[in-house]
Amino acid sequence: MADNTRQLAEIARILVDTAAMLNARGSELLGKLIDELPPVDETPLTATVAEDTTDTTRMTALLTWDNAGSGNHVTIDWGAPDATDDDEPATGTATYQYEAAGTYSIDVTDLEDDTRTVSVDVTVPFTVTGA
Repeated sequence: MADNTRQLAEIARILVDTAAMLNARGSELLGKLIDELPPVDETPLTATVAEDTTDTTRMTALLTWDNAGSGNHVTIDWGAPDATDDDEPATGTATYQYEAAGTYSIDVTDLEDDTRTVSVDVTVPFTVTGA
């Protein structure tokens, strides 16, 4: 009986030593992998709006956005009823022609991280400032 207990204790010691070695090697490997990862880009999602000068009615907004910080696609809510672009690339431009004059809030949101969002306001028709 004592020999069986001694053998089991030896096997348990081997298992514990092996587990400790695997844990140490795994931690080293994990550290090396983390060191090789590219840095996290904290660049915020940005958007700007301007007049689309090809529209003589001056009712079309030209939106430019940049979500390269995450690289995720975006959704664009143009602020008008039923005017949403559901899946746009991470960076780009798009136009939207408003039907009614007014001030609208355009929301651009990261498709995978809804905390990454930006809003820009646009008033149409665009007016000429200065002379």
